[in-house]
Amino acid sequence: MAYATANFPSGSEPACPMIAIEQSYDSASELGTAAIAIDHTRFDNRWNRVRRAAPGRLMRIELQMAGARRGLAETEILERVNRWVNHRVTYVTDDRNYGQGDVWATASETIARGSGDCEDFAILKMQMLRAAGIGDDRVKLVLLRDLALGADHALLLVRTETGWVALDNMTDRVYDGSRPIAVRPIMSFSGERSFVHGYLDPPPAQRFTRIATDSRPLAPAATNDMTARAARIAYKATRYDGDQENLLASGAIFALISWPLGSGV
Repeated sequence: MAYATANFPSGSEPACPMIAIEQSYDSASELGTAAIAIDHTRFDNRWNRVRRAAPGRLMRIELQMAGARRGLAETEILERVNRWVNHRVTYVTDDRNYGQGDVWATASETIARGSGDCEDFAILKMQMLRAAGIGDDRVKLVLLRDLALGADHALLLVRTETGWVALDNMTDRVYDGSRPIAVRPIMSFSGERSFVHGYLDPPPAQRFTRIATDSRPLAPAATNDMTARAARIAYKATRYDGDQENLLASGAIFALISWPLGSGV
């Protein structure tokens, strides 16, 4: 998958993932979107493979090397795990690493190779945090489109007492995972559940500019109700037979961006 590169020198991380979009949101939103549960996706086998608990001893060693010891505040553990994995793992595309596209590596595989792409960073962070005592239902792998870089990307969201935070291989900073930034979340996975993402309708003065992901004409919308549109998205997600990269790039899934009634999905 053609993700943006990582492992930037300290202090030179690109600012683009942190570009905020002026829009109403609440602490329960995920990067400015609502997550809509769906029954299954074509990626479920990959997800079920990488979400199985990693070897406990291996994860404890990684936590120790990251300095994420017992007794630290959770915010400090998140920061140390994020920073450790970002510098421990070298960004390498799946084509170069495995000789094929779109491989989701387990935490053990990523550690053994010392390299991986964006979802591999996120999966290793997820397993380390689970070993540190953070519940499976509080961590979420998010597949998204980085609108600033024009590239596919993945990161880890963690639900805290104050809302979602993002652990991203593009920056060592743990940032607000509720606020909308210049990314378009497409699909996410947490525990035994899968989700597609839609945008809540903001006030008219704060509407997003429409982002077309497919050149084909869109059928007029009978309503601007997000749930009805999400059903169409979920159907496309569960029926799609291609790989992850084509799913994000082909328009098989549309972001549920709000625009005036009757103008389309």
